[in-house]
Amino acid sequence: MKDYYRSKLVYLGSANVPYLKGVYFVNDYWDGSDFFVEEPDEKGNFTARIYVSEKVVSLFKKYKVQNIKFEKLSESTSMLRSIQIGKQYKLPPELRNMK
Repeated sequence: MKDYYRSKLVYLGSANVPYLKGVYFVNDYWDGSDFFVEEPDEKGNFTARIYVSEKVVSLFKKYKVQNIKFEKLSESTSMLRSIQIGKQYKLPPELRNMK
């Protein structure tokens, strides 16, 4: 489960659209395995994201595996509006109704 309380509010683009920067997990939910997916939400839906360790990233680079994009979790951004629509109750109170 994601912890939006630890993400930072940033404004991106010429329209200054609000985003949350950084992906964190509640109670350090990740178990340390090299491949990790989040548990399904309350409705049983999974996200398309697969999280991997730095070891996996290094191996992919070493063997020149292509057609894949890695992103540091600390640099990952999510549009605030999409979270407000789907999981508003998980946001800090001051961000729940922010435009």
